[in-house]
Amino acid sequence: MENTAALIEQIMGDKQAVILLITVGSGFIIGRMFRFITKMLLFFFIVLFFFVLGLQYAGFINITINYESISLFTQIAYSKLSEIGLSEHAFFWVPFVYSIRKSRIPSVS
Repeated sequence: MENTAALIEQIMGDKQAVILLITVGSGFIIGRMFRFITKMLLFFFIVLFFFVLGLQYAGFINITINYESISLFTQIAYSKLSEIGLSEHAFFWVPFVYSIRKSRIPSVS
């Protein structure tokens, strides 16, 4: 018990250690809050997506995909990324690495 009290007194007596503890603690709390907010937003958008999908399935709304806009967006993104030298990374390495993850590899049997 005396060792614990001496350790607490030593830590709290050092001003830099107290500032470090406060910084680490507040960073931990902010990180947890950010993670919680991110999870809630992701959950909200997933629920919203399935709600809209259900409305489309029921026939209340009709969602169409404009493939010309998607093609145009992809071409613009490729040209902008190729200007700074990142087009190969964005259009090859990211999908390649994502596809070779074990859970993404389809079984061939």
